[in-house]
Amino acid sequence: MADPCEQPLCKSNTLYNFGPATDSPDNQLFGSARPGAKSQRCYNPNDLVTAKEVEEFAHFMRSHGIQHTVGLLSESEIATYELPPSQILGQQGLQAVNFDPRSFADEQTLAQEVLAYMRAKASGQKVLVYCWGGGSRSVRILAFLLVALHSKNADEAIAQVCRAQGTNRKVTVEQLQALLT
Repeated sequence: MADPCEQPLCKSNTLYNFGPATDSPDNQLFGSARPGAKSQRCYNPNDLVTAKEVEEFAHFMRSHGIQHTVGLLSESEIATYELPPSQILGQQGLQAVNFDPRSFADEQTLAQEVLAYMRAKASGQKVLVYCWGGGSRSVRILAFLLVALHSKNADEAIAQVCRAQGTNRKVTVEQLQALLT
């Protein structure tokens, strides 16, 4: 069987590497790169993402019906913004939260916190999960959420999240299993 995540590295044909977690018509989960990644610039702490760029991101997400954003950015990544992206996203009418992956003991604990947030605040609403490039951290969490919220098995969840046309996503069964144990 071909690897559903096997795609060229660092290539996304969609704005913000944005795409659904599943191809189901009632899908409520989406993934993307961070606000300001319209041009996918590389990490540079001296090249600050402007509030205007985050506002453009918010407009794009709202145009796709997104109501909640779940960021997975570290403190050092947030430092590359003029203002914290969750603050600007909130001002733009989105419910916005950020979970700093480095503040958790492990990624499994992070995944459980995101799941708790989803159940408490965002049930039945369209949710975007984003990380720096939209291809690994957010994808692992999306696959985890498909298993936890939609009773998919690991292989189904991985196939679903990696199938989004034009996106660059990568997750392995081993990575997902580490979140589920």
